[in-house]
Parts: sequence; structure tokens; C-alpha cells
Amino acid sequence: MGAAAFREPTTRQKLLLYMKKHGTVSVQELAEHLRITKVAVRKHLDVLHRERYLDAQIMRRQVGRPVFVYQLTPRAERLFPTEYEGLAVELLGDMGDLFGDSLVHALFEQARALGRNGTQPGSAVFLEPGSLAADGKQRAQNERQQRLERPQSGAKRPCLQDQPGR
Repeated sequence: MGAAAFREPTTRQKLLLYMKKHGTVSVQELAEHLRITKVAVRKHLDVLHRERYLDAQIMRRQVGRPVFVYQLTPRAERLFPTEYEGLAVELLGDMGDLFGDSLVHALFEQARALGRNGTQPGSAVFLEPGSLAADGKQRAQNERQQRLERPQSGAKRPCLQDQPGR
């Protein structure tokens, strides 16, 4: 493996990952987690907000001043891998290799018996076991391509520095 595989994540990557795991967070919470100053956190948040990876909201508290809290936007969510279908295809293939195709066929039959036919709004119909790998990989590639081709909203978002309370 090359050196790039072991590179330490950047502060912004750590920030985004923390937000992915914890949802809506405050500057104070991020500063404590990353062990950097609140000023440094705000600079990173400002860049990520301008790049439309974050949304900011004012949270009013019982006592004290309101604080800004931040959450990931759908654009930021797309930075994280969601290859669930590909993973399922690989797992079923590995199960077939380890335990035989009869187990995979039995899983499909049980799903049919329970009424889980594998269809969801906007998705293709249930895949037969014999075509699972080819069709599943193709569907995953098509969905990935569609996500990349979706038009981005042209609405300009305000910079964090333009918001009150800063």
C-alpha cells in the first residue's frame, strides 16, 4: 500500500465525520472533540458552509445567549460512501461461496414468503439469485451516476461571518 492509504485525516474531514456520527453540533462541542480553539473551528465551519456542506441554525436556550448549531447538508452526505447494494451483493456472493448457492436461494425464498419482494419506489423489481451479481452491480453503478448528475441548487447560502451572534 502507498503512503496515501495511511494519511491522517484533515481537520475538516474529522469535523465532517464527527458531524456525520453525532448530527447537529455546536462550535463548543467540535472544539472539545477536535482539541482546537473555537476560533479555529469557526474558520473550518465557515469554509465548509461556503462550500455548501453545512447548514447553520440558531438554537435558543433557557438561559444565556443563543448559539449556532451546525448540521450536514445533503451535499455533504454524498461525501460518505453508501454502497449498501454493492455490499449486499458481495455478502450474498460470499455466502454462496462459503455455504453454497442453496443457502442464497433459501434466503430469497424466505424473503418472498414474508412478502419482502425487494421492491422499493423507484427501484427495479426483485433480482433472481442467478442474476444477482450482474444486475446488482449495474444498478449500483446507475444509481451512483444519477447522484453525480443531479443538478445542484443554485441558491447562494450566507457565510457564517454574515450571521448574527458572531
